[in-house]
Amino acid sequence: MKRILIFGGSSSIGIAIFKELKPFYDSYATYYSNSKFSSNKRYIYYSVDQDPSTILENLKPNIIITGLKGNFNSQVFFFLKRLLAIVKNTNLN
Repeated sequence: MKRILIFGGSSSIGIAIFKELKPFYDSYATYYSNSKFSSNKRYIYYSVDQDPSTILENLKPNIIITGLKGNFNSQVFFFLKRLLAIVKNTNLN
């Protein structure tokens, strides 16, 4: 079964995507400020200021989806400097 990781899984779009994909995929998501997800083993605490490599190494997702919200500059940094560099150097298949 393919494993999916949704960054920003506690956002409105992230919750909707998670609910739709969970029955068909081994789905995981991240949350930042919404503590109601802290007891859900499928949700992982994550801030865009953190390095995502630990989450990616532990889960080894086949598919990464983002529903991040918040500071635009932090999101650009997340995509360009962190996530793309890790994905380039990692075989996620």
